[in-house]
Amino acid sequence: MLIDHPFTLLRRSLQANALFSGLSGLLFLVAGGPIASFLGGAVPWVISLLGLGLILYAVWLLMIARRPIPDRREVWIAIGLDAAWVLASAGLLIADLTPLTLPGKWAVGIVADLVAVFAVLQYYGLTRQQRISLARFRHLTKPVYQLKPATSIAQEEPRRRNSVHS
Repeated sequence: MLIDHPFTLLRRSLQANALFSGLSGLLFLVAGGPIASFLGGAVPWVISLLGLGLILYAVWLLMIARRPIPDRREVWIAIGLDAAWVLASAGLLIADLTPLTLPGKWAVGIVADLVAVFAVLQYYGLTRQQRISLARFRHLTKPVYQLKPATSIAQEEPRRRNSVHS
């Protein structure tokens, strides 16, 4: 029987985000020039710098995921950074400040959608972990039996004696 650990979904979503971020960062770092020309308005060194940032982000996400209990604050920061990426991507597409090619616009939009999925999975994993942990705590602290007040035990004792003698 497979036991679902409360941190499984959270860990897997952090790991998937780290894998995607790390591979994207590596691609940006290695192929900054071709990616910049594909996007249409980006400078190659900016793409390479973004790639380095993504690699560092991926390492940080893996560090969070490897802890026995992921730090809630760090997970919230990761969710916030993912949300910021999505909002920045939407702003880039809506404001049209940089001349992106049509395939570049599609790429920015698709990546923003994937990052939004990671943010939602991380949020759901974090809240699910909190609910499961709280339920387990409540289950462990629930008394096995309820003690009756001393007055009720004393009142029942004469009744039992009377029923035995009858």
